[in-house]
Amino acid sequence: MAITRWKQRFGNYRRALSLLREAVVALRAGQLSMLEREGLIQRFEYTWELGWKVMRDYLIDAAYGTKIMVPADVIRAANETGLIKDGDGWIKAQRSRNQMAHEYDPTAFERITREIADQHLELLEDLERTLGPEVDEHDRP
Repeated sequence: MAITRWKQRFGNYRRALSLLREAVVALRAGQLSMLEREGLIQRFEYTWELGWKVMRDYLIDAAYGTKIMVPADVIRAANETGLIKDGDGWIKAQRSRNQMAHEYDPTAFERITREIADQHLELLEDLERTLGPEVDEHDRP
């Protein structure tokens, strides 16, 4: 039996989320250098990217349509279907991701680093808690 695209991507998402979680734990413990904090930002960026793409693939697989191709539309559809609980939080995380991907502002860097630890990580973990049991259930013998 072939694994669906969203489940395949979800495996990558889980691994990325684990790495992000590890970096946030070190950040909260005050153990990250500036270079390592930049790595935390990078981990957040690719975890967020995988997150919205998992949602898109899941919604397409669940027959919610194929017209949801950009992150804002995917987030809206995921929120409307109950796949995620905080669509506004995901949009805020998207803005953080975009800001860090396209410019470097030391003030924004500090703010977004805190937001990742205090807000964005929880959103990403919620998606894992929602979809994880569905994947794990099918992996049992």
